[in-house]
Amino acid sequence: MLNKLLILLIFIYSNNIYACKCSKKTLLLDNKIVLLSKLTKCKLKITSGYRTKLKNTQVGGVINSLHLKNLARDIVIINNCKYTYMQLGEIASLIIPGVIVYPNHIHVDMRKKRYFGKKTLKGFKNLLTDK
Repeated sequence: MLNKLLILLIFIYSNNIYACKCSKKTLLLDNKIVLLSKLTKCKLKITSGYRTKLKNTQVGGVINSLHLKNLARDIVIINNCKYTYMQLGEIASLIIPGVIVYPNHIHVDMRKKRYFGKKTLKGFKNLLTDK
């Protein structure tokens, strides 16, 4: 009985079923982050996922942030990765619809319209050629 319970707990944990605002898009996004990590051989850490309105305000998030719907993640590189954040963002944009590169992390999300951009001093710059 204990072995079956342990297997169930491992399954639940590994499939993110425990997440408070879980959906198919949420699981798909998390799986794409795992795929990105495996493709690039970079160890990635999710530093922000679902946010409450209060938390989103505290961190300076935009009013319509996809973090509020649990459809966005902020990720950082936590080992010696051969890619810069910009290069990793370019790779991520091939498999994830929304990517914004910041100097110290990458924001990825499951928006409807494809977007690849970077944070600049003047705001955000769209890097897609097919706008």
